[in-house]
Amino acid sequence: MASAQLAAQLPDLLDNLSGTIDRLDATVDRLDRTPALADPAFAAYDRLLPRLEALIAVGEDLFGALSRLPGVGRMAGLGAPPGPGPEPPRKRPRRKS
Repeated sequence: MASAQLAAQLPDLLDNLSGTIDRLDATVDRLDRTPALADPAFAAYDRLLPRLEALIAVGEDLFGALSRLPGVGRMAGLGAPPGPGPEPPRKRPRRKS
């Protein structure tokens, strides 16, 4: 009885297994194509990265030079913010005589 039920389910099981294998095969094919599509992008990033690093270094040098100029760095917000001024002296209460 149980073996008859298993035998009756076998065609559906084989169909499901066949569909699953087809989907897995398609997924593996897409996975194989993905790095091939990404390689040109990675090559472009490798070519651009040194240029971007150089551009950032020039920008940092420029900000450093501007922040050393008197008045310009503070006006442009490039220099260090001015520290807090000296605290005003505390008033001592008068003594009543």
